Amino acid sequence: MFDTKEDVTVCFITTRLNWQSEYDLSIEPSTANGLKKPSLIRLNKLATIDKDLITGKLGMLEDHYVLLLN
Repeated sequence: MFDTKEDVTVCFITTRLNWQSEYDLSIEPSTANGLKKPSLIRLNKLATIDKDLITGKLGMLEDHYVLLLN
């Protein structure tokens, strides 16, 4: 039988700003993204997981950060 479950690609987020590498995106907290402290999105720390493992939503990455990734 064909499995129709969707997977989700996620990346590690940390507030340990001293870990920053050239692959990380520094983001500031906002009501849109739900973060409480300045953080790093660790773009070299990716994982693909089953969407059923997601228990909640923190927030959304604002458009101006997404444009930096292109």
